[in-house]
Amino acid sequence: MKSCEICGGKGWVKKIVKDKEFVSRCECYRRKHVESLIDNSGIPPKFKDASIDGFITDIVSNNNSLEKAKEIANKFWENFINEKGQVNEIGIIFIGPPGVGKTHLATAILKKVIEEYSIRGIFVNLPSLFVQLNSTLTQGEDISYILDPIKTSLLTVIDDLGAQRVTHWTAEVLYEILNYRYNYALPTIFTTCYSLEPLSSDSSVSLKSRIPDLVLSRIYEMAVPVFIDGVDFRSEIISYRNRKKL
Repeated sequence: MKSCEICGGKGWVKKIVKDKEFVSRCECYRRKHVESLIDNSGIPPKFKDASIDGFITDIVSNNNSLEKAKEIANKFWENFINEKGQVNEIGIIFIGPPGVGKTHLATAILKKVIEEYSIRGIFVNLPSLFVQLNSTLTQGEDISYILDPIKTSLLTVIDDLGAQRVTHWTAEVLYEILNYRYNYALPTIFTTCYSLEPLSSDSSVSLKSRIPDLVLSRIYEMAVPVFIDGVDFRSEIISYRNRKKL
C-alpha cells in the first residue's frame, strides 16, 4: 500500500504557527478514520455508494415529493451540528411505498454526516435486528452489546419501521431504544412503508396497527414526517441509467 506523501504513513505532520512548531493529525488519518466509521456503521453493501447528490428526482414526472425529500436530506446534514456545537435532536421519518428511495436517502444522510463530522453512526434494519436479538438470547448471551451502539450513536437509522413482528417483547425493545435516544436528545432517521394514521380503506397499513401508542408518541416527538409518493421505480431507475449511457 502506498504511504501518504504528506506524512509518510506516520499519521502526523509538523506545522509552524507564529514561529512555534507543533504536530497535528494528517488528513490521511482522518480519511482512514472516516472509512472505518462507515465500514462499521452497518450500512448494507448495496447502499455503501449511496449519496444525496445521486438520488434521482426527475425519473417520475410531476412528483415534487422526491425533490422535497432530497432538499430535506441536504438540510439535515448541513444543520446536524447547531450553533452551540450540539447535535440537533430532531430526526426524519421517510414514509412511502416500497421502492421510492427511502433507504437510499436514509443511508446517504448517515454516510454524509459521518464523512462531514467524523461521528459514529449506526444503520439497522428493524426486522433483521429482532432476528439477531432473538438468536443471541436463544444462545443465552446478553443483547446489550447489540443494543447499546444503536441507543448511543450520535445518529441512528432505523429502516423498515413497522415491518417487525408485533409482540410485547419487540415493542419493549423498540421503546427502550427510542426512549433512550429521546432522553439524550439524539437524532434518529426512520423509514417506513406504513402510513402514520389509519386509512379508512385499510387500517392494517398504518403504524398505529404495528406499534403501541407509547412508542408511536415518541416517534412523533423525535422525527419530522417526509412523505415520498410514487410507485416502485427501481426498474425505472435502471432504465434511466441505461438511457444515460447511450
